[in-house]
Amino acid sequence: MQRNQNEKKKSTLFARLSKIADFGIWLMGPLCILLAVILITGIGIVHLVGIIPYYSNPSSLLGRLHQFWSFFVLSNIGFNYFMVIRTPPGNTKNLDQNYTEEELMDLASESAPQKGQGFSRFCKTCRIPKPPRAHHCHVCKTCVLRMDHHCPWIGGCVGMNNHKYFFLFMFWLWIGCIWVAVFSLIPLIEGDIQLPIDDQLMVKSVMLMTFALTISITGALGMLMFWHLYLIGTNQTTIEFYFNNHMKGLYKTRNMVWQNEYDMGWSKNWRMFFGTFEENRHPWLWMLPSTLSPSQWGMDGVRFPTQNEDFLGNSVNSDHLV
Repeated sequence: MQRNQNEKKKSTLFARLSKIADFGIWLMGPLCILLAVILITGIGIVHLVGIIPYYSNPSSLLGRLHQFWSFFVLSNIGFNYFMVIRTPPGNTKNLDQNYTEEELMDLASESAPQKGQGFSRFCKTCRIPKPPRAHHCHVCKTCVLRMDHHCPWIGGCVGMNNHKYFFLFMFWLWIGCIWVAVFSLIPLIEGDIQLPIDDQLMVKSVMLMTFALTISITGALGMLMFWHLYLIGTNQTTIEFYFNNHMKGLYKTRNMVWQNEYDMGWSKNWRMFFGTFEENRHPWLWMLPSTLSPSQWGMDGVRFPTQNEDFLGNSVNSDHLV
């Protein structure tokens, strides 16, 4: 009896600490967004005002080309950051999953699978069914469609509807940081750069900070970006990667091979992620600004194409999904 009471107290304490941690993560969101906007804007100004004129006259052809490319990269960073914050990842509350009353009762009474043995089909917190690949976020307090993770830097979750913007934001920010880091190195070494600041020591400090930030972000963000590049190419989320990795190990002990049912090869996975199925869409259009949402290329968050089924659940050859 005493043991049960102690376990109950520990469980209650853990639940309270978890709520405090969730609130802290939620509170970090606006602060991280503000910090990101300040840093991106500041580095952009230093590059446009100080670094470009160092190499060429802004009114020359070379200067204008440098300005055009810099504005192009900066606009892509701004667009995708705005869209990933503005676009809800998608949740299960308004989904029409076509369950009968009896099916809903059966789902609600199902026991949750043990860790590493699959995912629950019913959310005990939201009290609604969870479609495949959806997971409950304790910070956002809702079930997110094709959830990847909760990110404080966007103040919310990365899910089905905004994962594309999240990746493109990382991609263009990575490109931009490489560009600025490379072109800021020589002015930093030579110390001969003009900024609208009278104090030369401050100018050198600004240039040093610009180089240090961009080179650090290039390394850290590059690892995260290439990680998501791998996830896109194998049609997994971060959550699904750990599950699939666990299942691979489990199947290996049984001399069997585990296959991710959503993985249809890099090309098809890539096209499904960015919505470039149509033959008239050029392959490189994935990197340009676009407001196309997954629902516009057939993804509803309930059914996902697999190696044997299309969006509607019909048995097909996966070649038809190109």
